Amino acid sequence: MDFDHRLRVLLVEDDPIYVAMLDAFLSKPLDLHNVPTLRLALKAAADIRFDIALLDLRLPDSSGVDTIRRFRREAPGLPVVAISAYMDDEMVTDCLVAGAEHALDKEHLMPGASDLLVWLLRTAELRHAARTRTSPGLDMNPEINSVLDASAKAVRALQVRMGIA
Repeated sequence: MDFDHRLRVLLVEDDPIYVAMLDAFLSKPLDLHNVPTLRLALKAAADIRFDIALLDLRLPDSSGVDTIRRFRREAPGLPVVAISAYMDDEMVTDCLVAGAEHALDKEHLMPGASDLLVWLLRTAELRHAARTRTSPGLDMNPEINSVLDASAKAVRALQVRMGIA
């Protein structure tokens, strides 16, 4: 994994105001490509090489955790970070079970949080790579688990420091 390149992010979001806000503060650290529907996201994922997808759970043509399930089924090689305007513990768990690498409340994706988001996306990319190298039903390599645990602790510390946790 190359941490020096800008991540190519497929942003699946239908709210143009939210897209403009994300683009304004994430266009330097990330290469964002926005589509407003799941159908267009699946086409883009098939046609363009992305590093990760940032997937809204409420779209004109799909809603809820089924959005993740369908995306994972039709674009299995692309890691997913789920986003929603309302993300409680149960929803986060459902997203992770459905195959998302992370699940974030949209309120955490604001100006000033770009370092946190880039870190989360890079960690999601690593988590996805670790899962795809592991046999189904087996625990991940202890070294990989250690890296992911350290990443999760670093993300939590960033959230606390930024006052968003």
